[in-house]
Amino acid sequence: MFRLVFSNPMELFDRVPVTDGLGAPWRFLLLLSIPVFLIMALVFFLVGMGIMLAALEQTGKGDSKAIAAIMPAIFGGILLLMPLFSFLGMVIGGAFNHFFLWMWGGLKPGVGTSQSIRAYGYASAFIQIGGLIPYIGILIHLAGLIVVGMGLARMHKTDTWRGVCAVLTPLILLCCCGLLAALSIPAIIAAVNR
Repeated sequence: MFRLVFSNPMELFDRVPVTDGLGAPWRFLLLLSIPVFLIMALVFFLVGMGIMLAALEQTGKGDSKAIAAIMPAIFGGILLLMPLFSFLGMVIGGAFNHFFLWMWGGLKPGVGTSQSIRAYGYASAFIQIGGLIPYIGILIHLAGLIVVGMGLARMHKTDTWRGVCAVLTPLILLCCCGLLAALSIPAIIAAVNR
């Protein structure tokens, strides 16, 4: 799969089975997410230790002991839930891509939402591990979105531009909403201060 994703990513999407469940892409996503989970565990450990040391310095306060005791449990719980979060991210992201592919008129009869979820799962595994590379991780994320769009188009047997537009539509909508909020908040504050 590594060879295919870098040499011929469209062949990778051609090989994704149409009838299988969501277990295989989720397992693949979990396998490639292990470095991300380990980095998050290290960050949680360092933040938890920092909070615990800061709380122990203020031993005179009753709340600090409770915070010191509960923070490792919270961080451990989040770390244990990361596989569930990756599955939910795969399902929600694939469903959104399927919806936007429908909006762009790219759906064909016989290819359902599960195929879009599978495509998103396989592609996001590579995006996630590539996103760890400093400085070029954001470029890998953007290029990965294009690959997901091309894969959706290949799996749904539609035009490539429809798949790419379907994947980029949420990003464009998010940017537009952020820009609208950034422009409207100062205007609202100025109107209230008059």
